[in-house]
Amino acid sequence: MDIFNCVTEVTKNSTRAGGHVLQNVNLKGAWCLLSGLTILLDLVEKKDKELALKVKEVKAEGSKPKDGVTKITAMKSQQMFGVVCGALASETVELLSSLMDDLNLETMTADAQGNDLQPAALNGDLGESVTAWQRVMRITTDTDLIRLLLQLVNLALKKAAALKKPRGHHANANDDTYDIESDSSSDSNTFYEDDFSSSDDTSADEDDDSEPILGHWFEETLGPADNLPPPPPPAPEKHPHRSEGRDSPR
Repeated sequence: MDIFNCVTEVTKNSTRAGGHVLQNVNLKGAWCLLSGLTILLDLVEKKDKELALKVKEVKAEGSKPKDGVTKITAMKSQQMFGVVCGALASETVELLSSLMDDLNLETMTADAQGNDLQPAALNGDLGESVTAWQRVMRITTDTDLIRLLLQLVNLALKKAAALKKPRGHHANANDDTYDIESDSSSDSNTFYEDDFSSSDDTSADEDDDSEPILGHWFEETLGPADNLPPPPPPAPEKHPHRSEGRDSPR
């Protein structure tokens, strides 16, 4: 991703490459990211259906499923959505925003668009001059964009809620349930939990340290002023003059 950002920055600052070259680069990058995220989310959805079917089979047998079995579906799905997926999704949104902004400028300046336009070719030259509408057509034709974005939001919210939830409920669970949930947690979960715990502890420490400082400052500001001694009177001004009829001392 750093290499791609470096290429786009060089293309943007180049005096030889036009603006359409940068947008063509953004199109190829957005298409690759959307294709990869689509495959990932399809795998997550497939895994959810398989695990939900297992839970339904356990219920059909007449035995009450354990708490860990009912929660394992969400935990397995969260394994596949980590730090890397979040960074790629953010980069995808930025590229799509650039393409949509270019389309907005094009619709404001162009009188009308022809109905015979074809989506931009992905295997074409980067210097090929295509319209912003053709680039957006390529994205919307190859990807169900609305469904993909909704899936990303749904999975990200579930991930954040699961990581932010305190782990105190494990104390009341039996050993089997705890083992199931422990096995289903991934390294990315531990990374996120460390971030949340460290940020919460840091903020709490900062609040504890800042309270006495602010309290003392407010006391000094809002409290009555101490009785200070009055300032000394100003010294009398001296006006040298000569007395009449007398000689000045030598």
